[in-house]
Amino acid sequence: MVQALNLSAAVNHARHIDCELNAWITIHFDEAPSPMDGADRLQLLFRRARIWWGRRHRQFTYGYVRENPPSKGDHVHILAHVPAGHWKTFIAALTSWVALDADWVGIRAIKVKRVEQGTEHRIVRYMLKGGLPEVRRAFRVRTGLKALQGKIEGKRVGVSRNIDAEARSMALEGAGDE
Repeated sequence: MVQALNLSAAVNHARHIDCELNAWITIHFDEAPSPMDGADRLQLLFRRARIWWGRRHRQFTYGYVRENPPSKGDHVHILAHVPAGHWKTFIAALTSWVALDADWVGIRAIKVKRVEQGTEHRIVRYMLKGGLPEVRRAFRVRTGLKALQGKIEGKRVGVSRNIDAEARSMALEGAGDE
């Protein structure tokens, strides 16, 4: 439950700091196979993204959930902030980052969709479909979605540092100083 609440609060904080999570990215690691495991590949992808956005004087703002159901294999859902004017270059960069570690990249390996303003929490509900029953109830996850999302090595849920619990706490402390 703690991870789910952290993801939900991070989405709210992203909006508060003008970094609304407006891109829904799904990466199917089985469609871009590599000798590296999914956890290592994901951390490397986030590192590359932080460097890439840093060169553009921006922070990479995101939240993610990893899944590994038998039917779809190891994949990740990422909600990220992509500023206007950066969509095409970001998608091209993302594709190249996945390809760097892959033997080949299938047509279904990467999917990126724009998120309509204010609908991020619907996607968070979908992302939390593999949660425990109390998470599914608390976030009103549709009952038709499969609950078992497979075993994950490493973290299942995470957020970027600029919207994590510490960043949110610091923002609250700073708001009290005004």
